[in-house]
Amino acid sequence: RPPGTILILASAAEAAGAGLETVKAIARLKDGEAPQRKWSLSGFVGKSKANAIAHRGPLLVSAVVCPFDFEGPRKSALAAEFLDAAQMAADVVCAVPQASLTESSEGTALTVAEATEYADTTLQWSAWTVL
Repeated sequence: RPPGTILILASAAEAAGAGLETVKAIARLKDGEAPQRKWSLSGFVGKSKANAIAHRGPLLVSAVVCPFDFEGPRKSALAAEFLDAAQMAADVVCAVPQASLTESSEGTALTVAEATEYADTTLQWSAWTVL
């Protein structure tokens, strides 16, 4: 019996390339041929509601963290590339931008390690909320 859910947790920049091809391959294997409507956490995915599709079979969730701004434009571009393509392959895409987690609720700056830990925890909770 196939799994009910396939969950992929990754760094968006590092998931580009082979990771993205893996997501696409899983989507092809589970979907079959008939497209249906597709939802994301923010509503419909696609340029218009008419272009939105859904996937069949197990729920494919891709939850990723996006790089800090200081990591440079190459990592940001890889992350954007992965997110754009993953939205068409996965049923749900959760993205956590690490750049938004650089200060605490008290307004004090967080270290990179602290922000990364918060991003990882946020990513896990985002995926669990979908499930």
